[in-house]
Amino acid sequence: MTLRRDSKRKSTTDRDSLRQKLMTTNEEDKASSVLQAKVQYRTTLSDDCLEIIFSYFTDCQELCQIASVSRHWRAIVTDTRRQVWHRIRMSRSFFISKIRFITRNPYAVTHLGQTRVLELYHNLEDEDDEVKDASNMMRGLPRFHNPFENLKQLWLDGMYIQDIICLLRWTSELSVIWCTKIPFHQDFLQFTFFERHQTLEQLCIDFRFETIFDGELFSLSSTETLVNRFRERSNGLPPSLRTLRIRNIVDDVLGDDVLGDEMMLLGKYLPFQFMHSLRSLSIGRCDGWMARVWRECFIPCSTNLENVELLGFVKCDDEDVEAAKADFIANMKRLRRFELMDSEVTQAVMDGLGRLKKDHQIGIQTFSRNGQTHSREGHEVPLTDLHLGYANHLTLWLRVF
Repeated sequence: MTLRRDSKRKSTTDRDSLRQKLMTTNEEDKASSVLQAKVQYRTTLSDDCLEIIFSYFTDCQELCQIASVSRHWRAIVTDTRRQVWHRIRMSRSFFISKIRFITRNPYAVTHLGQTRVLELYHNLEDEDDEVKDASNMMRGLPRFHNPFENLKQLWLDGMYIQDIICLLRWTSELSVIWCTKIPFHQDFLQFTFFERHQTLEQLCIDFRFETIFDGELFSLSSTETLVNRFRERSNGLPPSLRTLRIRNIVDDVLGDDVLGDEMMLLGKYLPFQFMHSLRSLSIGRCDGWMARVWRECFIPCSTNLENVELLGFVKCDDEDVEAAKADFIANMKRLRRFELMDSEVTQAVMDGLGRLKKDHQIGIQTFSRNGQTHSREGHEVPLTDLHLGYANHLTLWLRVF
């Protein structure tokens, strides 16, 4: 009996020991499995892949939320060697309200110093009375310190002219300044505002609606300055400029005072004669331009143009104006794309394209008129296929034949 009890007790002890061992092994395996899962979850995507993913989040608040997920993600977001902060997008109200706090925060200054592209947007439909005050931008900007030390591109959507001027004075050495949907608020925007940006390559000034401006919009600050610019062969814009887009600008030409209108337009567009490096030009309505405006302002800058967009290129009763238009087209010896909107295919267009073919062997490869494309399967399209008359939208693609 005693032997049987001892055997039973030993068997129970062995069973409990085995159960405890199995439980310990299962827990260790489970813990090991969880740890492996965490490690696998962490290393499923490489840091470079996470960097690429995080770079698509351009909102500052989103980047801060990403940094709070884990230590691993925070290390990637805050790594100054990476390009997570390369492109930043903010609303106008957020930028104005937070910029002073950002510039006093060493952590934010360190990372905004990596920013190459800054996008600011403003929803005009949702603005309140406080946001309507354009001087908020001036009061919000720090007077002496700019945290965007390496900023190269400035993309502004729906911002006021005063906002643009403040940002231009606050930054320097930008290569791209792209302003779209600008509301009209009786402010003047002059080319001299861009003098600080001597590396500027692309400039867009696109108003939200068609806006009438007189000659002061793009004129220089004074007559004395204008004379000095002539002597220096400069217009306030850097010689590095390659792309210029100015849209929804309407000239205040009534036709009652031809000489006065001509002088006003010359004062407005005279800076264009110095833009010899331009490769792409998009300009507002040109239906009121006189022959002197074409010859003295736009023909001098047309030599290197490859892409040209014009609005209101319609027939004029003045034969000298039509001859100047033909000279403008014939002088574009590097032209590859010519777009006309709300315009007419006139004899001046035909003559200019004909001279372009004769002098530089540049012909039409294909063209699109009011949505219909015309081509000759690799052969040159003859000018007779264009047909004289109105065209809501005409685009010509040209090349050397």
